Amino acid sequence: IYTSGTTGQPKGIVRDNGGHMVALKWTMDNEFGVKPGEVFWAASDVGWVVGHSYIVYGPLLHGATSVLFEGKPIGTPDAGTYWR
Repeated sequence: IYTSGTTGQPKGIVRDNGGHMVALKWTMDNEFGVKPGEVFWAASDVGWVVGHSYIVYGPLLHGATSVLFEGKPIGTPDAGTYWR
């Protein structure tokens, strides 16, 4: 994956996937209680590790549908951003 470039140019990094998937599986089960076939929405930017983890990988691991927010939530925290 690549870093966001917040402090300069984005940098490519190597990351193992096994531990990441175990952590996602655990949190989707135990923190969020997601079941196969459910719809899951994560209020994050898909470009950040939390975003692609819980918008893409977590729901895929559980057979859940993921809702994607089109655009970047600018001006957060502003809960109204997601409803406009």
